[in-house]
Amino acid sequence: MGPGPATWGDSMGTAARMEAATLLKQYVEHGRRTKDEVQQVVNHMRAQVRNDVPLKSRPWLSVSLPGSMINACDQNVVFGVMRRVLNDETIREIAKIHPEVWIDGRWYPSDSSGVHLVLVGRITIQNADGIDPRVIKLLDVDADEATIAGQRSDDDAPKFVRMSWRMPRS
Repeated sequence: MGPGPATWGDSMGTAARMEAATLLKQYVEHGRRTKDEVQQVVNHMRAQVRNDVPLKSRPWLSVSLPGSMINACDQNVVFGVMRRVLNDETIREIAKIHPEVWIDGRWYPSDSSGVHLVLVGRITIQNADGIDPRVIKLLDVDADEATIAGQRSDDDAPKFVRMSWRMPRS
């Protein structure tokens, strides 16, 4: 039996994992942790296999990511919302259509399997020209809180959307 995803050691997989961690570290919320503490969490997770451990027991880092960052992430970063309200593909599509999107959430650094998880707690889009109707359709999902503003009439596209979801307790 060949090596599974938890044991790959090819240089391409390692480079992609390192690049994702480097990208995401830039967006850890300032003031919460020092650069050294962020690196300690990342290093700690690289040495673990946590697939069977619930998210509330895993270490995480608060992040705030722009749409351009979402688009820059490779497939070893998975985006999602609690209760599978929005999946990775949908979040990436929103960021592709509207790069002005910002997501706030928790980054669960990769374990030895090499997959980073970004659990989205809030999505915010503001665009003076109006938000693309395709994005509004993608965001037609349940949220714990939702604010849609900026429409003057039923024909106008909203200019501001903020949706948020409760995060797991830790």
